[in-house]
Amino acid sequence: MERGMKLRRQVTEYNVSRLGLISIQTRLSAEHHAGWQAVQVNGTNRQGIICSTTDPAGVPHGMASDVFSGLLTEAAIRAEGGISSGTEIVTTAAGIAKHANLKVHARHYPVIDQALTALAATKYKVFAQWTDPMTRSSRDATFSILDYLERQEEEHLFNKAQAQRNYVIRLNQEIARSVEGSLVLAINPTILELLPSPGARAVYRMLESLRRDPEDVTRAASTLSLNIATLVETTRLLSSRQEAGHHVRLLTSPFQALVDAGYLHGYETVGRGAETKIHFRFNDDGALLNTESRRLLLEAGITGKNAESLAIGHTREEIECALWVVDDKKRRDQTIRNPAGLIVKTLKDGTARDMLNQYRQRNRPVAVKAQKVASAAAEAAPPASSSQAANGILQSLRMQSKITDTQLQTLSEMVNQGKLGLLDISGLITSPAPAVQKSIAQWLTEE
Repeated sequence: MERGMKLRRQVTEYNVSRLGLISIQTRLSAEHHAGWQAVQVNGTNRQGIICSTTDPAGVPHGMASDVFSGLLTEAAIRAEGGISSGTEIVTTAAGIAKHANLKVHARHYPVIDQALTALAATKYKVFAQWTDPMTRSSRDATFSILDYLERQEEEHLFNKAQAQRNYVIRLNQEIARSVEGSLVLAINPTILELLPSPGARAVYRMLESLRRDPEDVTRAASTLSLNIATLVETTRLLSSRQEAGHHVRLLTSPFQALVDAGYLHGYETVGRGAETKIHFRFNDDGALLNTESRRLLLEAGITGKNAESLAIGHTREEIECALWVVDDKKRRDQTIRNPAGLIVKTLKDGTARDMLNQYRQRNRPVAVKAQKVASAAAEAAPPASSSQAANGILQSLRMQSKITDTQLQTLSEMVNQGKLGLLDISGLITSPAPAVQKSIAQWLTEE
């Protein structure tokens, strides 16, 4: 069983999903093919987005959200594996479909090809709303999602009918920096499999981004309330009709699909007209293990299980602050024998949280960059660290009654034998219990 070829996680980019840069609609009206804009002007200040394209088929929409997620997932995997910076990708339509968790079918190929064209031909100007992955502050940004797209036909040696089309793709640096700066969100492949349409999958990615804590995207709310105007913008409903009731009807199908998939516990529509609001209740609190935080803690000498617990319980900024505090103490006191223990204490007793203001006055982007360089060695840490982290997640799942004692023992053995990896197990963190059981059943069948 080649686990390295099995993908148990897909990702999406926080800004793209939150800002609604890709419309959920499968069809666009002719008036919106060339682009759209949603900009508010207050004196000399502008806030919003302008989108324009040279693609006759229109701006990115529909399955373009799936295609973008597939490309981003492959870039994240390449970056994590040290293959490259992750920005340059050579792939096929089948590869994109696999990384997007789509069932590979010939009918998808022309749609994927068109989506790639749209992602390369469309330019976005974002005013004061693009979240910087390093500083977490909002700023302007101008970019196309794909900087470069080339199609290469590779002929079969013996059968010309079996020629393969390869895509040479380069992601824009704004997107690549999100991969490097941990502004990609892990999304649940089991839920994706249960969603029947590109629109429902796009709404899932949008809700996952909007319920995130802007200060730490690994934390998510269990409830969320959005007014209809915000929903229209974030789903990018491009229509000449502006009635709230019309927009609610368009969104009812994807919302219900998310309930049926077990992602939403339910939703409620209240109010009328422009005052309409949708209240969402999620089946899971959405808290994710911040892999960057875990890497920093492992690099500092904290064991896998403790590193996982601290990464879940504290923001990445608190952890960076704790490392800074302890490094400063080590410079002043050479007799400190257990810096890892001091880091744990600094986090648990609230010192790191209390020192955040002082830490923020320093050059945080440089500090983060330095930590990321230092954590490169942690990427190549012995497999035992990943196994410990995976087993720690399994213990958490058992405490939440999502798995049984027998399943815990079986899965732990599979982790220790290398049959399951941290990437497999971490995908269960945000899954409801039925989805966890479905994944386990699949693994045991393949075993």
